[in-house]
Amino acid sequence: MKIKKGEVSIYKFPTVRPFVTSFGKFDYREIVIVKLTDEDGVTGYGEASSLAMPVYTPEFTESVIWAIKKVIFPTIKGVELKTPFDLQEKLGFIKGNNFAKTGVEVALFDLYGKKNKKRLIDIIGGSKKDSNISATVSIHDDIEGALAEVKDYYNKGIRYLKVKVKPGFDYSYLKAISDEFKDVYLMLDANSGYKYDKKNTNTFKKIDKLGLYSMEQPLATGELIEHSKLQKELKSPISLDESIDSVYSAQKAIELKSCRQINIKFGRLGGINNALKVNSISAKNKVDVWIGGMLESPVGFYVNLALSTLPNIDLPVDFLGALSYIKDYEGFFKRKPYKIKGNKLRVDIEENGLGLELNWKKINNALYKSINL
Repeated sequence: MKIKKGEVSIYKFPTVRPFVTSFGKFDYREIVIVKLTDEDGVTGYGEASSLAMPVYTPEFTESVIWAIKKVIFPTIKGVELKTPFDLQEKLGFIKGNNFAKTGVEVALFDLYGKKNKKRLIDIIGGSKKDSNISATVSIHDDIEGALAEVKDYYNKGIRYLKVKVKPGFDYSYLKAISDEFKDVYLMLDANSGYKYDKKNTNTFKKIDKLGLYSMEQPLATGELIEHSKLQKELKSPISLDESIDSVYSAQKAIELKSCRQINIKFGRLGGINNALKVNSISAKNKVDVWIGGMLESPVGFYVNLALSTLPNIDLPVDFLGALSYIKDYEGFFKRKPYKIKGNKLRVDIEENGLGLELNWKKINNALYKSINL
């Protein structure tokens, strides 16, 4: 493959209701979509799913655009790449900028699959068809609001729920949900919202008695040692999310016993290749893995579907939030690449590459601007 031209586009997808986490409230989802075209005119699409501002990681929309336009695209333009796996070496001199790298890498996987008549699922060795589903409950002003959202998911047959928490909005919410919906499996997601101190440790020990199947990212991103100390105090497994931003960080977290579960988000890790490596390392060390989501566009949604078919991805997937939070999301698909029945997700991708079968006319209603590379 030799890339001849490219384009980056910013999309602003309106949400059905505000999505609230410990680091902010969002009324729309801003996402960068990358389009690459090779010398034969074959096109591939990728996604950089960073946020609009640097509140989740240091990257944000404008930094992603700059890195792709000024550094990444000039580095690969006209260069022979046999497979998308070659990209990592080419971009090795660039520090960080994982979301920007991911946008380009995913587009290369899509292009490569189309040229070689292979689905992404087959390229990465996916084999599973079905996964359990998890839905995310955002932070509400009161317990009644949280219970109403849980009831909506419950009535749809979903029994695994991830509840967003922050200091002051944690135990009482989880206890109320647990009492009201006794056959629901709960986990929490703190998005690094707590300090490691005696007060918060006691809060997590209190929550631990509720029997959660996971406590996701209680402490700050860099606090692997503190997470290790907290994990020793808890029966519930800690799952690391923001802390796992590279293959190395996954190795260190496992070595330090900072967690017993890892959340793979392909964008934060720097792409599909790194996601595969982290899954492999986790499997060797008997660490459970699940595929998380960031309210991706349909492009990133297809990537998550493919990753969910990998071996060792045994925990409920958590990337279907876009279906509930982004307006008219299902209308973006010409043919849905998935089937949902109760608490089960079945991957149903037929086309090569990412497998995109999209209604671009509807998607482009959210287009903010495009930039030629």
